[in-house]
Amino acid sequence: MREELRYQVRRLKDHPSLALWCGDNEVIGAIGWYDESKANRERYVVNYDRLNRVLAEEVEKADPARRFWPSSPCNGDLDFGDAWHDDGKGDMHFWDVWHSGKSFDAYQCVKPRFCSEFGYQSWPSLPTVKTFAPDGDWNVTSPSFESHQKNARGNSIITEMFTRYFRFPNGFDNMLYLSQVQQAMAIRTASEFWRAQKPVNRGILYWQLNDCWPVSSWSSIEYSGRWKMLHYHARHFFAPQMATFIHDSEGLSLHVVNDSVKPCNFAAK
Repeated sequence: MREELRYQVRRLKDHPSLALWCGDNEVIGAIGWYDESKANRERYVVNYDRLNRVLAEEVEKADPARRFWPSSPCNGDLDFGDAWHDDGKGDMHFWDVWHSGKSFDAYQCVKPRFCSEFGYQSWPSLPTVKTFAPDGDWNVTSPSFESHQKNARGNSIITEMFTRYFRFPNGFDNMLYLSQVQQAMAIRTASEFWRAQKPVNRGILYWQLNDCWPVSSWSSIEYSGRWKMLHYHARHFFAPQMATFIHDSEGLSLHVVNDSVKPCNFAAK
């Protein structure tokens, strides 16, 4: 493992997009998710600690100028608390809207320092569906469509959320389209609110950018390269300058964010 680390860190450390080295994604949390690891928790925690220490040692030797972050999410060095629900430090993965069925305004109940993973699914567009489903299977519960949905509750979650915010769509193509509108609303709600919390929040990464096959997923770009509605919205809610209205304890307030390197003047018209 050390040999692999030394090779990979030296190979990648000069890449211009590299911000930090992260030891893993959700591994420490996964120890409490599965029967085998829960039944042998001490063994897995000890092995995890040994692995993580080796990762840190080799990264610090090969690339001492760049920060090593133990895990994602993580509250910091030697602190592996519940970073899925603790928004006070480190980075946070927030999935209460998708996995726990909360409404979109639940995004406004947390103020993460850095939200490094959150997401909401949509279905692929009709042109993409046509590449894998025959006309007779243009139904979200058809065998071919469901085979391209790998989240067991995914179709049910999307459909149930329709009933909270919209009239139920008429026809298969409208269901596909509305799912992408709904996804964009969810991620935009979170992103605009968290950006408005600057300087408490200093970063957001939604899951996920693209797909590796034509599928129902959390992506903003389909396998074909076609943009979903979310990706069009992301151009605006991730723009260097952003203005948004936020509901808070005092009512409705306007927040203006400037993340460019130069000061900007904003004038009301």
